Amino acid sequence: GASNPRQQMLSQQMDELICRIPTLSEKEQWSLDVGEQETPLISLVKRATTKANELIQSKQLWSKVHCESNLTIKGDIVKIEFVLYELLAQACERSPVGDRIDIWCRQIDAQWLEVSITDEGDVSSEILQELEEGRPIDLLSPSTLQRPENSHLWVCQALMQTLNGEFTLSKMDDGRTLSRVMLPLIA
Repeated sequence: GASNPRQQMLSQQMDELICRIPTLSEKEQWSLDVGEQETPLISLVKRATTKANELIQSKQLWSKVHCESNLTIKGDIVKIEFVLYELLAQACERSPVGDRIDIWCRQIDAQWLEVSITDEGDVSSEILQELEEGRPIDLLSPSTLQRPENSHLWVCQALMQTLNGEFTLSKMDDGRTLSRVMLPLIA
């Protein structure tokens, strides 16, 4: 019923989405409209983690943001925030109850910033391999990524490529799962 916090959150997100659809359909006109804004990284990460807070709490997860410096990023901030939230939500979904999620933000060089999420959850090697290879050219070919429960991963990957960034998913040597997003920095 509606007393389930997850269902309440999904219902609220659907309501918000329904309210945004008219604006989206007027503005985007069958092609992806890529905006260009600037925002401090910490604000972006804070908004994404606040949105994921219910999921974090429902799984009794311990989460921590490790941010070396508050740099400013540029790009379509709404879409980048969407990707970070999606990846955080997935990390929560696959994490065992009572576990830990870490979000790391660090500057790679003068142009790039990395936001990575580590969790103790498991991802199939098939999904990792398909993400590494990229979306198949033949969209009708059988693909693990095109199943509804996995499609958000290639959507995030495609969206980050469109936004001149990058998203990769991998297994770390210690067994943790690493969701890594590369974002362009303001020069």
